[in-house]
Amino acid sequence: MHCSFAALSILMHLEWVETWIVTRHIVMCSAKSYEDDHSTGKVQIIGGDNMQTLKGCNVLIVEDMIDTGKTMIKLLSTLRDYQPKSLKVASLFVKRTPLSNGYKPHYIGFEVPNHFVVGYALDYNEHFRDLAHVAILNDHGKDKYKSGGD
Repeated sequence: MHCSFAALSILMHLEWVETWIVTRHIVMCSAKSYEDDHSTGKVQIIGGDNMQTLKGCNVLIVEDMIDTGKTMIKLLSTLRDYQPKSLKVASLFVKRTPLSNGYKPHYIGFEVPNHFVVGYALDYNEHFRDLAHVAILNDHGKDKYKSGGD
């Protein structure tokens, strides 16, 4: 999970929720499990130093992409340790992949095909995150920007 432009844009579009929200806290963290175009099998959760503030709160995770669902399951498990009142997930994109563990977020922006997509805050080894559109990364792009290929 990357707290990114895509994730923040979802938050901005949820302004109508303000009617029900008395207090808002934003806790930034990221979860990383990819290198090149494949999962490393290990989920790294980075940041989130203020997780104790989640106790008793309604928590909305704003995600850019859910692929297999493994990273989100790990993040949800970690966040449950902080005893939030409720825990929901909104994802801008959900990938249609046979590798999915079946996890579906509460709120979905778009489903995307089983290809590696970049742009609009989605990256490939830290490249393409700043594109103002979403694109499928072809094999030539993967080769050119693979780990250590700068």
